[in-house]
Amino acid sequence: MTRNEEKAYDNGYVEMAKEVHKFAKGMESNLFATADNLHEAIKYTYNLIETLPPEYKAGAYTGLHVMLNTVAQELRRLTKLDLEVDDEA
Repeated sequence: MTRNEEKAYDNGYVEMAKEVHKFAKGMESNLFATADNLHEAIKYTYNLIETLPPEYKAGAYTGLHVMLNTVAQELRRLTKLDLEVDDEA
């Protein structure tokens, strides 16, 4: 194990990565495809919402952005470490 790997492990980054992985795994559904990246997934969702009747769009956009805000908040919570690992080898 390199010095940086030891520091990362000691500083909790390995445990943090495990928690993020567990969180992501819990959100996945085998019923649906996965986009190439988050930007593409959001674009796809916007395109779907635009096919809805006007009276449903606001609710759909609200649901999408509540979900995105919640995922962002959860990722920040899961990765909250006030630590630094230097670039020494």
